Amino acid sequence: MTSYNANVWIPVNVFPGMFSSEYSVELKLSDGKMVSFFADKTLVKEENGNVYTLKVYLINRDKEKKIGEVMLPCEPFETYSSRWVTIPFDDIK
Repeated sequence: MTSYNANVWIPVNVFPGMFSSEYSVELKLSDGKMVSFFADKTLVKEENGNVYTLKVYLINRDKEKKIGEVMLPCEPFETYSSRWVTIPFDDIK
């Protein structure tokens, strides 16, 4: 596994948040599970119509296992008090 420690963009699904300054975000993890959380709109950008990406912090990338470990801007509702998640390698831009 290679350490990167850099900001990257990953694909997400977005929906209106509770406040006008945020989105409700869904993200698919490397194990296929979905997690959700609220993210500030400044961390999300729209690309090519309805395709959205979220700015996250890349910690590690494993080319052999085809996964990347990223730190999210906040804790997802479905995890146990952790902002660190593993996502598919191909999703990292």
